[in-house]
Amino acid sequence: MPDNQEPHAEWIKRKESIFKFQEVLARATITENTDRAGTLCALLASLQGFGNRQFAFFAEKFDNAKFPATPRHPLYAPEYFFDVTLNQIGYDTDVLLRAGQQRSIRLPPQNEISSNFDATLANADRLAWAALSPAIRTKLIQPATAFVYYQKSHSVRLLPYAPVAWVGIPYSATGTERDLAAIAHEVGHFVASRLVDTAAAAGVKANTGSHRPAQRRSVVHDRRSLGAEPPVGIASLWLSGWDGEVFADVYACMVSGPMSGFTMLDSLRRLPATRWMEDDREHPLPILRPRIYAMTLRAMARYVDPALGCLLETTARLLDDATDAWLGGVLPEWLVFTPRGGSPMRITLALQLMEDAVNRLVRYDLALLRPQGNQPGQLWTQPPYGREHISRSIEDLLTTLTDAPPELYFGAPPPPSANSGTAQSELWTEGATGLDMDWELARDGDAGAVHVLEQAGWNPWWLAVLSAGFWTTEGPGAGNPQPPS
Repeated sequence: MPDNQEPHAEWIKRKESIFKFQEVLARATITENTDRAGTLCALLASLQGFGNRQFAFFAEKFDNAKFPATPRHPLYAPEYFFDVTLNQIGYDTDVLLRAGQQRSIRLPPQNEISSNFDATLANADRLAWAALSPAIRTKLIQPATAFVYYQKSHSVRLLPYAPVAWVGIPYSATGTERDLAAIAHEVGHFVASRLVDTAAAAGVKANTGSHRPAQRRSVVHDRRSLGAEPPVGIASLWLSGWDGEVFADVYACMVSGPMSGFTMLDSLRRLPATRWMEDDREHPLPILRPRIYAMTLRAMARYVDPALGCLLETTARLLDDATDAWLGGVLPEWLVFTPRGGSPMRITLALQLMEDAVNRLVRYDLALLRPQGNQPGQLWTQPPYGREHISRSIEDLLTTLTDAPPELYFGAPPPPSANSGTAQSELWTEGATGLDMDWELARDGDAGAVHVLEQAGWNPWWLAVLSAGFWTTEGPGAGNPQPPS
């Protein structure tokens, strides 16, 4: 086969090899006795359907026999598109089969290790569901479920083809409850990726869920129509890479309560001082991170009764004091850092911009999650608060969580006797996102969506299809092309 003809043929063979690999290992690993086998099988089928749609799009676009006049982009060879898509499929395959193997471990009941594995994953599932369900209940996102698996560290895998918050916890979480504390933050990333566009709900009205999910964009610009832009536009652009983490932090604090801020501080204590002011364009500076939770507590305090507001304000001060103790004192006002891709900036300005973003999220985008009655959150609500109480708080919390996440099914539902709590949405079908994102509409032939992508700055527009919104090869993070800023 000449190098300049049908480059897709060899890549389709590679894709089919991965699918055969999936089928063989899935049949060997995921059986009817595998915990949460329904969700795992639904995920596998949906991954294959979605992968086929992505490959079919690029295979047709670069088929010289069908479209001999199709111009080649000077920067992107056809092989690039196939390679990125194959990497995305391969990474999801690895995670899915690994998770299936973890759920299939069957050792003698008296084996303490086996029972600890099972108990930890069951606890993590319930905790993830408790963190996710408020967003579903308030219709901030469409119906979804949660699934937790072991990996090297905390993470969330964003899957465009299935409504599943796919959360990773470290292997060390077995028997160490405090290592489950970051689950709510990871769930926040999932919610951000599927947040229903609440622009019409700016008056804090109930969201009907009828709006299309928000396209990926900086939260700095979400409220432009309300005149709530940060006072220093260029500085906010330099910090816009932090938006996803700020959203997840605010979400975690709102749904899980004051203790979440101390769990974040606990994780930051593991960093060497050489990294405290390091800007990786994805996470806020470590020295600023706990302040997001204190800002969130203070923002929530404005919308609750005085007694609860006083508790939230007090907890924010305790968190600030603990952060200052970690840093060795209050940060001086003259302290300056250099954002990656920007010029030197005062820490105080970064704090101001972060606080603006936090206040907008609490007031508008996540208003439906604000405390109701005397409960500052659905999870860690009981004082005393502090790093020394984290493990005790999580242990107490786990004894109260009884609801397991529903299972995911596509197609015909299981028999009624086994259908309790089934998570099945007609919006999702195998191989589709159920989100009607512009890139998906464009991929499937919508000329209007193609125009929207071109107007947004995608060049060529099918880079947006390759990105698939938030489908990354590692995650979270930009493992594939991202929307222009």
